[in-house]
Amino acid sequence: MHDLRHDPDAPETQHDPRSFEARMLEATQRGIEGDDGQPRDTRTFPEMVVAELVRLVDTMQALSLRQDVFEEELAGRRGVVDARLARLEESFKRLADAVQIMALERDRGKQ
Repeated sequence: MHDLRHDPDAPETQHDPRSFEARMLEATQRGIEGDDGQPRDTRTFPEMVVAELVRLVDTMQALSLRQDVFEEELAGRRGVVDARLARLEESFKRLADAVQIMALERDRGKQ
């Protein structure tokens, strides 16, 4: 059997600084169902804060993952764009060479 005795001076015991009336009022307000028939949130404020922090951390991790995926996709597309730009640059060089040859041939034909 478990020892059900409670030592209020034990270091692991958390003391609630609120009055007995305040604790009873909160307990009453945290009934099983509210006036609208929906279950009430029976978590304490610290539990709500921890839950919200966990939710925020999860959201930040999801955003970080999305950013990583976006950066990988962008890097892949950047490689494709760089390859196309290199091909365009080569094409422009060939066109410039062809124009220069045509200009030289024209100048030679005038002489």
